[in-house]
Amino acid sequence: MLKTSDCYYELKTRSEVIQELSDWCKAQTGWSQWRWTTFMLKEAPLEIIEQDTVIRKLLDNGWRAPFIMKNYPHSFYSFHVDKENRPAAINLLLDDNVNSHTYFLGESLYKAQFRALELKYRYGYYYLLNTHIKHGVFNLQKDRYVFSISPPAEYIPEWWDEKAGKSKDNIVTRDSLKVFSALKLGLQELNL
Repeated sequence: MLKTSDCYYELKTRSEVIQELSDWCKAQTGWSQWRWTTFMLKEAPLEIIEQDTVIRKLLDNGWRAPFIMKNYPHSFYSFHVDKENRPAAINLLLDDNVNSHTYFLGESLYKAQFRALELKYRYGYYYLLNTHIKHGVFNLQKDRYVFSISPPAEYIPEWWDEKAGKSKDNIVTRDSLKVFSALKLGLQELNL
């Protein structure tokens, strides 16, 4: 059964740079579309993110590839499971977009009906997401900006071929809850 505690975890520390990141995003042009999807990407500006205690601690502890996603208004980023090299992510919604909805999909209830849980972002708080549980985003009304960062490489399964960008034997990890729990514990130990 799908449980909130398996899908996401709210960090206890608020962002110190959310307004600066939001302003930076809105001033940017030339976003790069990611693989024919409904969102755009930019590398997160180090000069801003390194001023945040949470992000600094994450970077100091091996978290990697910080970027910002931009979703178009009136778009749906379809349900998916992230690649094996990204078993989880820490996300920060960069504005109080009440018309943006992130859902996790669980087991089938009947034919095309599935159990679903919504992550209702609290403004200014970071969330650890289990990206190996199907998830998707409905974004209505306005642009949606999200800061995201990936966990340390030690959490990438051994069978992942980083250079090829795919699993060596096409296995999807069965250890996602174990990895997610270990990441949660690590964040708690960092007092985040």
